[in-house]
Amino acid sequence: MVGAAAAPRAGPDPPGGPRRRIRGYRRHLVPGLVGSRATALGTGLLVLAVVLYGLAASIAVPLQQRYGALPVLLRAQLVALVVVAPFGLWGLGGSSWSWGPALAMLPLGVLSTGVAFVLMTTLVGRVGGPRGTVAIYVVPVVAILLGALLLDERLAPTALVGTALVLLGAALASRGERPAAPQ
Repeated sequence: MVGAAAAPRAGPDPPGGPRRRIRGYRRHLVPGLVGSRATALGTGLLVLAVVLYGLAASIAVPLQQRYGALPVLLRAQLVALVVVAPFGLWGLGGSSWSWGPALAMLPLGVLSTGVAFVLMTTLVGRVGGPRGTVAIYVVPVVAILLGALLLDERLAPTALVGTALVLLGAALASRGERPAAPQ
């Protein structure tokens, strides 16, 4: 992106060209960094989440190897409850209770979050943080495939290229280390 933005101008940039794409990125990202408070907050929280995901994988490996996945996740969820509960209690006044949404959230909490966290923590404990977190890269690939198969969504060429890149990157990152050549 930097190279495209700094490239010397050789005539007008075609529609969808690199300089126009950079201007598009700036139009959407820069207000989040310097303009609207809500957008800047969202951008900051996104960056914080990415950093904390990486940190969590690094911390989870030795803890999982020592105590197992379930005790580590129980304690992590208790810490999360303490951190998030004040915000939930604050927003409780403007909320209403209904069984439908509560029951709809149950499989998401148990399967998508609960079982997935146990499997992920077990995986990073066995193969290490860098190799274990490769599984996260496959989530968008599964989402694209499920969207195409179940919702009849159209696959854009960029989605196919991105899927190929993700799978190639996951394969390269998950390869075991080769032993050093004998000297």
